[in-house]
Amino acid sequence: MAYATLDQLVSLFGADEIRTLSDRQGTGELDEAVISDALERASSEVDSYLADRYATPLSDSDPIPPVVVSVTGDIARYRLTGGDIRDTDPIRERYTKALNWLRDVADGKAGIPGLPPAGTETPGAKTVAAFQGQPDKDTWARLRRGFPAVLVLYAGSPAFTPSGRRLEERMEFEVYVMDKSYRLAANGQKPEPGHPGTYALLAAARERLLGVPPLPGMGPCLPSSIQGFVLDGASVYRMTVSTIHNIAL
Repeated sequence: MAYATLDQLVSLFGADEIRTLSDRQGTGELDEAVISDALERASSEVDSYLADRYATPLSDSDPIPPVVVSVTGDIARYRLTGGDIRDTDPIRERYTKALNWLRDVADGKAGIPGLPPAGTETPGAKTVAAFQGQPDKDTWARLRRGFPAVLVLYAGSPAFTPSGRRLEERMEFEVYVMDKSYRLAANGQKPEPGHPGTYALLAAARERLLGVPPLPGMGPCLPSSIQGFVLDGASVYRMTVSTIHNIAL
């Protein structure tokens, strides 16, 4: 299915431009068949990236998320030019940005607002909360016995900034997601029941944490860094996030 319509394409880029790009016969008229084909091909290209994390096609999403409509439009617009444009042309630049965003989505660095990734429901995941510092050996051992696991650590407050009658405290947290392997659906293997792999856990954590205030009086969580590593045979991702806590003076 196409993730954008002719009307949406016209709304994004204007009727004159879309008519010019689709008029292959020189009739001066907009060719709906050409536009439809470009949108279908662009949507298929979008699916090729989203399929790593989302159930595609996005037929159950009504309406299609605006960011997906916009990205599909940018790709279809570029395809209508035949690619014969300068590197600095805004059409190519928007196409490049669209692909970069899709790559980030596929890599778990970005997500589609309001649309949870497939397989992010993880019943049985264990959450261990700590106030500060790094987990000790006993904590790691307990997490390994309860895979898949999520560990959230308060990593400190590196900055306090006066702001009028408030003090802004920048707080940092480390979120560890752990499972038996990186992605249990890789290489044709089906995920085990209750074990989605750390890739899916990381995507779920990003969807639930980023851009959301953790508590009243705090700002939204923002990502600082993501690091993947192997610990005693387990696959681990560590995501560092920060938020602002407003303290009344």
